[in-house]
Amino acid sequence: FDPDFICNASDTSGRYSYQAQPAICRWNLARLAEALVPDLPPERAEQVLDEYLPLYNGYYLSNMRKKLGLLRMEEPEDEILITELMQTMHNT
Repeated sequence: FDPDFICNASDTSGRYSYQAQPAICRWNLARLAEALVPDLPPERAEQVLDEYLPLYNGYYLSNMRKKLGLLRMEEPEDEILITELMQTMHNT
């Protein structure tokens, strides 16, 4: 696993690398919110954007738990386990 892997050959800066995906998705959502003004008030857009990363992280952990067969309980240590697994995969 390479978190710096870029699927798009024209992305020479790494903007869309695996590890950049959460941040670039938030950036894209912010641009969408700007395009929706005045129908979406800026303060409401900011509230929604503030909710994005916690929601993303929750769904990411949930999906990784399923992939690893951690289905019975959500343990606080799961996030550490998943992070260390991804680091080990990167290092080997």
